Amino acid sequence: MNTYETLFVCPPELSTEKVDDILEKVKRAITREGGQIQKEDRWGLKRFAYSIRGHREGLYVHLEFAAPPSVTHALDQTFRVLEGVLRHIVLRVEAISPRRQAARKKERVGAAGAAGASPSHSQSGGASPSPRAGGWPERGSGRVGRYSGSPSGSRSSGGGRTSRGSRGSTTPTQHPDAAREEPQGGPST
Repeated sequence: MNTYETLFVCPPELSTEKVDDILEKVKRAITREGGQIQKEDRWGLKRFAYSIRGHREGLYVHLEFAAPPSVTHALDQTFRVLEGVLRHIVLRVEAISPRRQAARKKERVGAAGAAGASPSHSQSGGASPSPRAGGWPERGSGRVGRYSGSPSGSRSSGGGRTSRGSRGSTTPTQHPDAAREEPQGGPST
């Protein structure tokens, strides 16, 4: 049996009894598949980062359980049928052997010691560098997401795309007020 955890969110206007009913149905789906509930935790009302089905906050419930792999499909079906669930997720918790835990701890201690001695860390305020070779871009460098070719920070990367403000025209990405370059040296004969 594997160890899993699930988190689901209910609308804030649901009564405690309704949330209890949903929780019981989820527990029944887990035990029906041969699982055992290890921990139940109600996180309460939390604010969302964005609106979900018109709600800005929700009631969070977290469960940890041991079950065979077939439970994930059964739980997914149960959550889809339940009307009082805004969002849900089921995750498998990886078990880490004691030897692996000791190795990770040793790596962290070694990395922390090396990081403290590094002059670049002391200048950056202790922030960890990016795993990418070039590090993080400097603030204000204009590199936005994967579109890093434009110094203005716009999301256009050339290649025949239209500019954001062009309203569907097929001109290449160039500001409409940009002056065209005239050849120097006067008119050619």
